[in-house]
Amino acid sequence: MYEDQIGTRLIVSAVLTLVALSMLGYCAWARHGGSPRARQWMDGHTGGWNWFDERMTVLGAPAIALICLCVAASLLPVVGRYLLVITIPVGFLLLIPVLVTILPFIPLPGFLYPRWARPMLRRQR
Repeated sequence: MYEDQIGTRLIVSAVLTLVALSMLGYCAWARHGGSPRARQWMDGHTGGWNWFDERMTVLGAPAIALICLCVAASLLPVVGRYLLVITIPVGFLLLIPVLVTILPFIPLPGFLYPRWARPMLRRQR
């Protein structure tokens, strides 16, 4: 039975790691903004400005991805319980940026945005 739990924990940890890496990869691609498709989250040409896409790309998705990595590390079979000392406080601290992301009345500072997006940000504000 214990071996069953180890396998399940490893699979869940691997899936969470893949989800986190894919979210971080998307955010890196979108922040780089090398193509019009990559800049779509900030561009208003696609039917209007979407504040949630913008805030998730800048702050929310990276924070959620790091929370996923914290959970994945804490689920590791042997070292997970020792990593809890680090991952629990870090995970709870990362809930603050997630909360800021979903509250639209809190403005995000300009330094969080990539350089190419700052002129668009000024126009939107």
